[in-house]
Amino acid sequence: MQQSLPQNITRLISKLFKLIAIWFLAKNLNTALGLSLSYLTESIVLIIIAFWLSRRFWPLKPNKVLANKYFSYSLPFFAIVPISYIQTNSLVLILKSFHQASEVGFYSVSANLSGFIKALYGAIMIYFFPKISRLFSKNDYRSIQHYADLTIKYLLIIFTPIFMFTYLLKKELILLILGPQFTPAIPVFSLFLLGTFLLMILAPYDHILFATKNHRPLVKVNIISLVLSLFLAFWLTPSLGAKGIIIASIGAWSLSGIWHFYLIKTRLKLRILPDFFKFILPAIFILFSTSYLINYFQPTFVLKLSLTIISLLTYFISLHILKLVTLKDVKYFLNLLKLK
Repeated sequence: MQQSLPQNITRLISKLFKLIAIWFLAKNLNTALGLSLSYLTESIVLIIIAFWLSRRFWPLKPNKVLANKYFSYSLPFFAIVPISYIQTNSLVLILKSFHQASEVGFYSVSANLSGFIKALYGAIMIYFFPKISRLFSKNDYRSIQHYADLTIKYLLIIFTPIFMFTYLLKKELILLILGPQFTPAIPVFSLFLLGTFLLMILAPYDHILFATKNHRPLVKVNIISLVLSLFLAFWLTPSLGAKGIIIASIGAWSLSGIWHFYLIKTRLKLRILPDFFKFILPAIFILFSTSYLINYFQPTFVLKLSLTIISLLTYFISLHILKLVTLKDVKYFLNLLKLK
């Protein structure tokens, strides 16, 4: 986590520049062109900082053997990346064809808000890929399994409470960040949180397939996921709107996840975290119980915040009772916070 600090700061700086650009362009160029320029601003800042950070690798020396290996490895990405973009943008176009622009807006803002959480856990995954790649070069599958289990464990410990907090206070967050006119986006945002949580769980296993050079079958996986998402989108969107689009995405992501687990099991003889459901089931029970109380009694913000904090403490206590979080884990987290 300490080693990934430059990359994380770079992402933070680019996001801040994007927010500044959005604020400035909203006042002076409130059009689709203005929105595009905000993304362009973020991209330019990322490129400039990345170029500055890359100085540590200079001077670069061309190597034909490495170039051929890189080309062979990256070839599937020429299909995977375009398919992913087609899926994402096609769903937006389908939504726009069946509903008004406001529904597309609710979908977009929900995607952006949940995307911030995705960026957080994505930052932790920065050094997961090279670590797995080094272990694979040594044929150390036992260490790959251990490292994957450890990563999933800490992702669940850190981010499950964040997702719970965001879900329980989703209405307040939407009203605070976007305003009352975006109240219809609340149920859309709820589903997006579920999808983002699912992607977080799948992220380490996706990285394992790429790091162990088992990513070629993912081209077929992505094509089938694209077909499934488009089918579900055309079926659900006319009646459910933006929620139908997210359900279609979650369906495609679920299929991809199951297929990824199958590839990991058959090609690498790895398994998912044995205690996975022990982390998930208490969170589901606590989340739905707290949500029921909030919806039934309609408490004030202070009481709702108190219930949310109590639910998070209850979750941590349940992890301790189930011996999923030990004193060793606490010391590990405290060491992460100490900058060397």
